[in-house]
Amino acid sequence: MAKSATSTAPLGVTKQTSSDSDKASASASVTKPSADYLMDTPLPVLIDELGATLADSSIADREFCGAVLVRRRTGELRLTLPTGRSELEHDVVARYLLAQALGVPVPELPTPFITIRIPTEQSEVTL
Repeated sequence: MAKSATSTAPLGVTKQTSSDSDKASASASVTKPSADYLMDTPLPVLIDELGATLADSSIADREFCGAVLVRRRTGELRLTLPTGRSELEHDVVARYLLAQALGVPVPELPTPFITIRIPTEQSEVTL
């Protein structure tokens, strides 16, 4: 069970499941790239240019595919992705979560993936 501090606002958690999810708009205080740029730029370059950090997640649930957090005061992006996944899954989920956090319009992931957006007004979140 993970909890977020009050200075961090979780924006997207992508899980592999068949449930419906609520949607909330969210954006960070970084420059919004185009969808083409977000999808075509090598991921390490994109993460560096956005000032994002990438961390391994300790969540062992096979249905958990990743999360993105945005610090409210700074707009800093932090991606957490599980280890042991394919390079393709890692790349796709990272780009999708960045798009969601930055408000870049991209198609939703196919079923069975869903994105859970947690309201930024909430000060503590248990995932």
